[in-house]
Amino acid sequence: MVTIQELLDDGAGIELTMLGGAVPSEDVVRVVIAETLEEVGEATGKVLVVVTPGALQGREPYEFDIAIRKGAAQGIAAVLLMGQEQTLPTAARIAERSGIAILTAPRGASIADTVLGIDRRLRSDLGDQVDRALQTIDRLRSRSEARALEVLLAEASSAMGVRIGLTDEVDGEPVIVNGETRYRLVADRITLAAQLSLPVVAAAAARWQERRDAEDQAPEQVRAEALTDLVLRESSAIALGAADRLRATGLIPEATHV
Repeated sequence: MVTIQELLDDGAGIELTMLGGAVPSEDVVRVVIAETLEEVGEATGKVLVVVTPGALQGREPYEFDIAIRKGAAQGIAAVLLMGQEQTLPTAARIAERSGIAILTAPRGASIADTVLGIDRRLRSDLGDQVDRALQTIDRLRSRSEARALEVLLAEASSAMGVRIGLTDEVDGEPVIVNGETRYRLVADRITLAAQLSLPVVAAAAARWQERRDAEDQAPEQVRAEALTDLVLRESSAIALGAADRLRATGLIPEATHV
């Protein structure tokens, strides 16, 4: 997908300008049109809301402030005011505190052309994000026997185009081993590829952790079973086999009092 900053940089064929607020790091998922201020407040998700000139006609500045607040509470990414050269300081402050951007397009720019240009820019990146998600799955398959978790996460990060790391945040993707959450994963940027792939990465990390746990526990389990054989069994053949298993775990039977 595409961020607000990327839209500002390349403009999607349209000259977009920042009027105020803050530039969110998350991807924009789609573009919508608001013909009333009420529709601004009703928009949901990381959308770019194109506000038509008619939506502002006859409305008081405080009503736009309210719409910005409501839209921010719904998680919108930005509002685009068609043909506006400035915004009121109050609205800019609200937008900055809420982490959304207030943008404008040149006076006289067509609403249809603006929306179509942004929509095409958003969709052009969609295929790339899906490809990245598929590439992530392929790389995880090739690294299914990775010796280190860092290697597994590095491969996933490279394929996804975002950094995957461990987090203590409760909204991270859980890595569940034997029914318990051992740790969580998080991407440093929310993209479609990350949203599609992170559960797969968490599952791969869980399999890695299961193997690691088994490797860590195996010597102790073998040692305990071999000691039991030595103590409880009378057969010399069994005792000899038990001694060999003990040596494989690093314990020397001859130097051990049982």
